[in-house]
Amino acid sequence: MRSTLLLLAIPLLVRAGDPWKVGGRVGMRQDGSKLVPTAAVTAEYLLHDRLSWRTDFEAQFRDLSKMDEVAMQVPTHLLWHPVGSRAKFDPYVGLGASFGLDFDQKAMLGLNGTAGFTVRPKSNQAFGMEWRWSWPDLTRNTKGRWDAALTGNWELKF
Repeated sequence: MRSTLLLLAIPLLVRAGDPWKVGGRVGMRQDGSKLVPTAAVTAEYLLHDRLSWRTDFEAQFRDLSKMDEVAMQVPTHLLWHPVGSRAKFDPYVGLGASFGLDFDQKAMLGLNGTAGFTVRPKSNQAFGMEWRWSWPDLTRNTKGRWDAALTGNWELKF
């Protein structure tokens, strides 16, 4: 657990005072043969013009009519931006790990790969699309799954 907290805190320790991107994601996740809705709040820290660290707080819902059936996940990613993270069109890829609770409230520890793009129509605002392949629980050897989401960001300076 300590290593997970340290992993999540690394962006805070690297270059305090530089811009953060705060945003959200809404999308769909594959759960067996069913698609389930997801929503997330995201915080991304710019480590370098072409490298960032993003951590999300996600919720997945089995059925929108039963909001008490929810799974939570906290994925964190190291993202590479080949044309620079401030470009008007910013494609990115990355690898990461996640910790969470499944629908039965059992702990999960997983890995994932992410690819997406961001479009910046005006200063300090962005939107895009993201795809992720994840292995949500390596301890129970679960199957991998797809996730696709629309993204939005607002850049804040602290």
